[in-house]
Amino acid sequence: KARREEEEAKRRAEDDLKKKKALSSMGANYSSYLAKADQKRGKKQTAREMKKKVLAERRKPLNIDHLS
Repeated sequence: KARREEEEAKRRAEDDLKKKKALSSMGANYSSYLAKADQKRGKKQTAREMKKKVLAERRKPLNIDHLS
């Protein structure tokens, strides 16, 4: 019984380590994405970007009320 509890604690610690590692790497990627978005803000929009924005605004939000 003691050995089983010890194994569970060890497994839990490993899982926590994996989660922390994944979160930290995700955070690093996300911050670089935000920095890239900041750099983009200064430039004038191209025709393609303007069209993309207009079409995105026109798009209907996905209706998922009936799925649950």
